[in-house]
Amino acid sequence: MFASLILPALAARGREGYSLRKAFASGTAAVVLAIAVSAVADLPAGPFLVVCFAASAVAARLPFWAGNAASRTRPG
Repeated sequence: MFASLILPALAARGREGYSLRKAFASGTAAVVLAIAVSAVADLPAGPFLVVCFAASAVAARLPFWAGNAASRTRPG
């Protein structure tokens, strides 16, 4: 339960606040992917949901982290 509430919110946080659309997209992608892979690969759904929530949160934050790293390396 914690992962389904907190990780999409963390994924959606940006410079100007939170993006509700980004949070919904991150959470939905994690649930759909986790349930589909869990059913096909016969994996336990609960732990795999947590893994997918974490992976989708990291994937959603990568552009933000890349933008911050690029702004720090620019001179001036």
